[in-house]
Formats: sequence, C-alpha cells, structure tokens
Amino acid sequence: EKNKFATKKKPGEADPGSKHYEGCSGVIVMVNPTQEWTFSRAKDLLEAIPEDTEVLLIANFRDKMETWLTSREVMQKHVAITGENIHYCECCLGNMYGMPAVEAFLKVCLLGIKVEECSKSLEDIEEKIEDAIPRARKVAKDQDYSVWPGKEFVMPEVKDAPKKIEDTGLRLDTSTSSTGG
Repeated sequence: EKNKFATKKKPGEADPGSKHYEGCSGVIVMVNPTQEWTFSRAKDLLEAIPEDTEVLLIANFRDKMETWLTSREVMQKHVAITGENIHYCECCLGNMYGMPAVEAFLKVCLLGIKVEECSKSLEDIEEKIEDAIPRARKVAKDQDYSVWPGKEFVMPEVKDAPKKIEDTGLRLDTSTSSTGG
C-alpha cells in the first residue's frame, strides 16, 4: 500500500512534524506489520524525532506474526541503523503481550525527566553559589574590627560559677597510664 500519511517536504527542509516532538521525553510509535504503509510512516516519524528523545517502536499483532508483511528483521535492522535512542519491541494489545517492555520504556522516560529536573536544580544551586561567593569575599574584606560594635562585649560571669576546676569537686586526672605486661 502507498503511504497514506506521507508528508510533502522540500529537499533539505526539516520534517514539518519535528516541532511536534520538541521537549518530549519519550515517543511511542506503533506499527501494524500486517499493513506495510504503517512501517513506511513510522520511518518518516522516526526521522522527525530529535536524537535526544527516547523512542519505542512497537510492532503490534504479535499473535498474528504469520500475516506480517513487514518482517521483524526489517524493522530491527532499521532501528539498529537509526540511532541508539530507538528501541524495538513486539506486542499484542489483544492479550497485553509486551506490556512489561512498554512499562520499562516509560520508566526510562520518567528517569530521564528526573535527571533533567535534578540537573536544573543543580544549575540553580550553582548559580546561587556563584552569586554568594563575591558577596562573601566582599563581606570578609570589608570587615573592620575597629568599628565592630561587639568588640567591647565581655562574656558575663555566671553567678556562683567555680573559678577553678578544683572548686567543682571534680578530679582531673592528668597522669598517663600504660597497661602492659
């Protein structure tokens, strides 16, 4: 069958759908291998997805593999040459075969989001540190003990506080002992 959804683009022009995937953490592209045009469309979609976005190509109808017009080998070969961010699995939505692989893929995407959030938090903290360092240096440099209001501060005596350790009734043992034979 002819690719019903092929997009017209001029040579050297980006796929008009590529902006659709900007900012995505993951994309799932499902094909029906019993219909050849779905894999042709999937190849167009894969080209439009940014290389830093994880992609799962799912071949559905695993239970009807004998009717597939697009072979597993063709799809796996395309995935292998397209990029490390593209993963392949087979499923059967009729009996939920392959769903653990889809769940694992979604976890990868979620972890990618968490890494991105942590990186942004770290960048914010690094900016705050960079802003704080000049201030800390200025404060340290601008200190002037001669005008420090606390320089006249004297620690108040506590009433009835012992002046010497002997007055406390405690014994301070300054001898050293060795235990040897």
